[in-house]
Amino acid sequence: MCKSGDGEVPCRRVVRGGIFTKYRGLPNEGGHLEPEVFLAALLIFVGIPALTVIKLARLRAARPQSLPADVTARLEGLERGLQELQQELAETQERLDFTERLLSKAREERRIGG
Repeated sequence: MCKSGDGEVPCRRVVRGGIFTKYRGLPNEGGHLEPEVFLAALLIFVGIPALTVIKLARLRAARPQSLPADVTARLEGLERGLQELQQELAETQERLDFTERLLSKAREERRIGG
């Protein structure tokens, strides 16, 4: 037990080059932490996460909600180009199907006639 002005308080000794000789952060006889230790723990476990949440909320609120006009115009141009390519691909597939039908019909006629 360490002696203090109001009686004995549980403590442990910490030796680091003779600078610190007592640690008074352990619970006292009533089972309560010293106020400094309680405030430090409160800051670590409540204050830091709360500040992090506030910072994230501010960053999210400051983020622009809509895209700039030039980006929107480029995106619309890309969408139009993609639609044109899809249309060309569909037409090409139809032509391929037609060509395959003609070739298979010609083979059938040769086999039957020959």
